Amino acid sequence: MLVDPAAMTIDMKSITHGTSRILIQVPLGEVDWDIPDVKPAAEFGEMDLMVEYSERSIVCTGMLNAVFQIPCARCLAPAEFSSDAGISRVYTSDRRILDEGEADPIIVKDDRLSILDAVRESVILSIPAKPLCRPDCPGICYN
Repeated sequence: MLVDPAAMTIDMKSITHGTSRILIQVPLGEVDWDIPDVKPAAEFGEMDLMVEYSERSIVCTGMLNAVFQIPCARCLAPAEFSSDAGISRVYTSDRRILDEGEADPIIVKDDRLSILDAVRESVILSIPAKPLCRPDCPGICYN
């Protein structure tokens, strides 16, 4: 299975029916995260991706381990957080499943399936509710 880690796409010609698994380094600065105020805090992250491919569906599951920055909730300095939320997305061509809203349609462009939205969603879900640059941050008034 071939995955472009910067574009977050799977080369559909490289997968066969059944289950495939890949562990890849993700160049965090090259991915179009498009998440307000969130920036990569490391050069690379690691993604463990499993793809189950059948005649009418593609199930992508896995984990992205990466470090990002977001402004501290108290002083606005950079606060780091680890993204280790799971990736999970079902793509299908089954109209019944699509109508129920339980999956996304299989959309292949140039023989590539984009999993960027699924990976981006895992990062968003890992953002702390109140990110802090350090546990004892006194806040903006004290800096």
